[in-house]
Amino acid sequence: MSTIEHTASVTIGKIPLGRRISELMQEKGDAFSIRAFAERLGVNRETFRLTLLGERPVSITLLENISRGLKIDEDRIRQRDTYKMEEELISLLNTSRRTKETMLRAQTLASELVKVALGFTERCMCWANLGRAQYYLQKYDLAHESFLTAMEYAEKVNESFGDSTLLYHVTSFLMVSFTIRKEYTNIVHTLNIVEKVFADDPEKMGYVHYTRMKWDEHRGNFEQAKTHAYIALDYFAQTKSKSQIGKAQLNVAHFEYLMGNYQKAKEELTLAMDNLKSIDYFYLLAVKDYLKVLMQLNENDKASQVILANSTLASEYPDFMGMFQIMYSVVQDNPSFAISVSEDTNMSRWIRNIACRSLMDYYASKGDAVSLMRYYEQVRSSRKNEYFEEGF
Repeated sequence: MSTIEHTASVTIGKIPLGRRISELMQEKGDAFSIRAFAERLGVNRETFRLTLLGERPVSITLLENISRGLKIDEDRIRQRDTYKMEEELISLLNTSRRTKETMLRAQTLASELVKVALGFTERCMCWANLGRAQYYLQKYDLAHESFLTAMEYAEKVNESFGDSTLLYHVTSFLMVSFTIRKEYTNIVHTLNIVEKVFADDPEKMGYVHYTRMKWDEHRGNFEQAKTHAYIALDYFAQTKSKSQIGKAQLNVAHFEYLMGNYQKAKEELTLAMDNLKSIDYFYLLAVKDYLKVLMQLNENDKASQVILANSTLASEYPDFMGMFQIMYSVVQDNPSFAISVSEDTNMSRWIRNIACRSLMDYYASKGDAVSLMRYYEQVRSSRKNEYFEEGF
């Protein structure tokens, strides 16, 4: 059975100019308090305070004086000097087609932006985008460190300006990076922040319990993991999003299956398939898990019908097609379909190995030691090749 990774992406707009100036002043220290800086600028303190709050416009003359006082170029204050780089980076990160080449370019851009970033918000955004590029390049440890750095700035923004937007997104990134790395040592701080700041946000709380579910699963505490899976489902149900609900139902079914509650898993997967039918990949994932349940319940005729009903869609996804063919061999007690998968080089090596293991079980049950050893040798040979390739 499978659990679903919840991911997040974000495009955050430009920082309001008054807020931007406030952040740059904070980074400069106590000498740049509103009172102290206003006096040096020769402006009324209350007027300056309202300007920083965005309640009064920033005049060209005042901005020029602020630029000189902060010793920061006006284009840097306005982020004009990085606009084109940011635009390209966001375009690369948000595209539906991410290649290694484009993500390496995104990583380069994000690294350059991190070097010139100033102020809590810009630093947070730049570190978060660097983490996203690293994540898409599967550099999960580096991505996690970038997200942790972004988190430090997101917390400062929330504390200083009461703006939780950055915190919302960065905590989402962190929960994903914690779970994919299966490293939960410091996750409590992140979860506590989310539960405190976003207690009224059902989607966010759903992510929290999804993460707690993965944490307990990692520790082998499946009963507690199942509890969090159900709580996550309750929260996602409040979002009215069929996609979120369907994925949460997959997770619930996963733990019901692990604990031998096959009928309950079947019920949840039936609902999940209906909710996910517009998303091919996740729908097929639900179908695959549904077939495993049917096989555990010895409903082989029903399993055969489901496989045939979904074969056209599965043909567009070779690994799913391979899984379904292997299952068809089992429910039909006919090895020919699994044999076809084991010999199909268009299938991934992982799927071909599953086919071979299935055939080993089949021929063991038939007392055919010669055929069993043939597929055993095929799996062993494949493993050696995988090790050789990874070593070089």
